[in-house]
Amino acid sequence: MDTRLFAVAADTEDGLAELLRTHLDRVRARAGLPALAWYWHDAVVRTAGAGHRLTFVVDSYADLAEQLAAALAGETDRIPPDVTARRPGLVFVFAGQGAQWYGMGRELLAAEPAFREALLRCDQEVRRFAEFSVVEQLGLDPPASRMDEIDVLQPTMVSLQIALTALWRSWGIVPDAVVGHSMGGDRGRAYRRRAGPPRCDNDRLPAQCAAAPDLR
Repeated sequence: MDTRLFAVAADTEDGLAELLRTHLDRVRARAGLPALAWYWHDAVVRTAGAGHRLTFVVDSYADLAEQLAAALAGETDRIPPDVTARRPGLVFVFAGQGAQWYGMGRELLAAEPAFREALLRCDQEVRRFAEFSVVEQLGLDPPASRMDEIDVLQPTMVSLQIALTALWRSWGIVPDAVVGHSMGGDRGRAYRRRAGPPRCDNDRLPAQCAAAPDLR
């Protein structure tokens, strides 16, 4: 069962209580409810800038109803609004090799247009310079995959991280700072410069360099 973060926020405490009651009434009525993921998403995108907020970790509509009722009854621990109103800095960490796992990117490729568009652009560049398909490699089972080959793994990891960055940007998530480990350091520098790809030295894979502009 999927566990998701459900967030609600309002400008005032009374407004927050009214919003909680609205959600509780809708969830209890069970009429016209979308898939869980869409309901969660629609709630979260309305929380920007509001200082009075609550967040629940839930795995079903029934769980959400229970936690909403508890919050309205004053049974939920709260962080003071002056703390929640302070936005912490956001850092992106671009990973080196070793962070890969079997099946990565598949669900996002199927479900998220921004991710898919960015990954397909990277795939074109990788095909042009390295003569293999990132998208194909991500979809292969382990016996057929070449992800254990460094010249396949690195462009694939770079492409995946570029696509993730594009997805987060489409959601309005932009970092205040970026860092990178190993080959992720190049991606962090390319993101900071936003001036095109780094020069393709002999120790850099051409496919990585070609994909760098899509970080912007």
